[in-house]
This record gives sequence, C-alpha cells and structure tokens, in this order.
Amino acid sequence: MEQPTTGKALSVPSGRAKPSLVLLGDRYISSDGRWHTELAGDYMQANGRKKPVSVGELAKVFHAANTTKNKKKVRKRVAELFRHLLQHGELMVRQVSELASSPYAAVQAVKIYDPASPADQDNIRHTIEWMRARHELTRDAFNQAEELLKLKEQGLGSRETAP
Repeated sequence: MEQPTTGKALSVPSGRAKPSLVLLGDRYISSDGRWHTELAGDYMQANGRKKPVSVGELAKVFHAANTTKNKKKVRKRVAELFRHLLQHGELMVRQVSELASSPYAAVQAVKIYDPASPADQDNIRHTIEWMRARHELTRDAFNQAEELLKLKEQGLGSRETAP
C-alpha cells in the first residue's frame, strides 16, 4: 500500500550540471546552446565594456549560429539582460542601426555603459526611455536606472576634478 504524500517535494539531485560558458577554439559558447541571462550578463561584463557586442555575436554564443532567427531570439532578451545588469549595478546601452528612423528600430549591438564615452551618454538616455515607453521596466526599475545613471555621472565628475 502506498504511503500518503504530505505535499512536500522530494529533493532528488537531477545530475545535470549548471550551464556555463565553454571556450571552443577562439570563442565562447553556452554549454547547452540556450540563452541564460546570468551567463549573458557575465559575458557582457567580460566582453562588453570596451567595445559593443553585436547581436550576432550573442546569437553565436547562446544559440550556436548567427542567423536571423537566432538574432531575433537575442533581441527579445535585451530588456531582460538590461534588468539583470541593473540588479548588478551596471547599465547597458543598446545601439541601433544609424539608418533607422524609428525609435523602436532593431538593436544591432549592446555595450556596458561607460560614462566617459559621449556616444554612451547619448544612447543610455534613449535606451532607458525606450524601455520605459515599451513597459519593459517597472517604475522601480526605471527609478533605479535613473539613480544609477546619476551616480555613474557623478563618479565621472569627481574623477575629472581629482588631481
């Protein structure tokens, strides 16, 4: 006869390894070929500070191929990645095609915000406003992004005036 269950889930190890970024040749790929926001955040912090990371590069890392379908998958995750980096005290700038006339044009690349870069200073405001207009940021997240932006700008100002 079966014992009645109490409703508690059993803790059974699944035997699956936690996904990670694996170096394959000269580039990184996701160990399971899927998108993981935490890994994408790590990848951006390691590779997206000095230069923009293209959507195609993220598609290669997390979906194994730079195809239109995979780039579309990555673009759908840009807001999620922004929120993840925001929770870790970073801002991410999205870069759209220069030929785009629409404020909702397709994202071409993303980069960790650098307050010393004039291009980043222009793009960060557009990025935050774009996300607010699309309701991809809650009011709290929007306020947190604005506060973090002010802190980063003030930090830059204090470094410029220091001897």
